[in-house]
Amino acid sequence: MRFVSVRWLSLDAVINRILLLYPSLRSYFLSESESQERFKRLAKAFGNPMTEIYLLFFNLFCQLSIRLNLFLQREEPSIFLVADGIQSFVNTLLGRFNLLFQQIILETLIL
Repeated sequence: MRFVSVRWLSLDAVINRILLLYPSLRSYFLSESESQERFKRLAKAFGNPMTEIYLLFFNLFCQLSIRLNLFLQREEPSIFLVADGIQSFVNTLLGRFNLLFQQIILETLIL
């Protein structure tokens, strides 16, 4: 394991932007060919149908984790609320993922 600094607020904005441009980015990376390793990794990622699902999940996770992070950083004492806050975070995350998964399955069946 290693330390990774993550700026959740920035990550959320980046994921939102990628999802907004996903069809165009996918088309670009799958239609071009470059020799750079970074480009090859991106082309492989955009060629994987699960990539968009992962991004949608991370988008939901970022939104919820930002809310939890702000909750944990508040000024007033809240140690007695932490367990409930984390439980709410997990329940909401699982519920949203379940809805997202159902939506993707329905869209796949319709297409």
